[in-house]
Formats: sequence, structure tokens, C-alpha cells
Amino acid sequence: MSKATFEHTLKDAGIRLLPKLNEFVRARKTTESFLVTIEQIARWAGLTRRNGRIDDNQAYRMMMLAECPASKVRRYGMRCWDAREAMQALAKWTGAWAWVVD
Repeated sequence: MSKATFEHTLKDAGIRLLPKLNEFVRARKTTESFLVTIEQIARWAGLTRRNGRIDDNQAYRMMMLAECPASKVRRYGMRCWDAREAMQALAKWTGAWAWVVD
């Protein structure tokens, strides 16, 4: 798979992830955490290997390409992102401007 095809596949996954992140943010109260783990991101984006297991390496690469700032906090030993910041960065990276939240 070429690098361009790989990045295009990750952009498609990012677009699939945006509605899930939006739903996650809207379901939270202001006192709750907005952190999402790499496992949640990979599952929501549909990034799976041929054997059906989630592919957190691809999810991490997608978040780095979108320049999403990772949280310093880890949950369950996994890297986390703030869902609101991730949604804005992914929307800009994929070109899905309708998801950009002010």
C-alpha cells in the first residue's frame, strides 16, 4: 500500500470517528472527563486488523497526522486524547469543517 493510499484510508477512518466523538462529547456533563483512549478511538474509527483485533498503531498514526495533542494523563495504561480537541483537529485534517466546534 502506498503512503498516499494509507493516509487516505486514515482520513476515511477519521471521518468515521467524528460522529462518535461528537456523541461522546455531547453525552458528557461538564464535570466528567472528556478523555478517550487509543482503544476507543481505534474501535470507533473501524481500524481493525485482518484477525478482527483493533489496530491501535494505525489509530496512533492517524492522531499524529491530524496533529491531535495527546493528554499527559493515561487511562488504564493507555494513551489518551481530549475528545473535544481531537474532534477539532480531525475535522481540520480531514476537511470535514462542519464538525469544527467553537
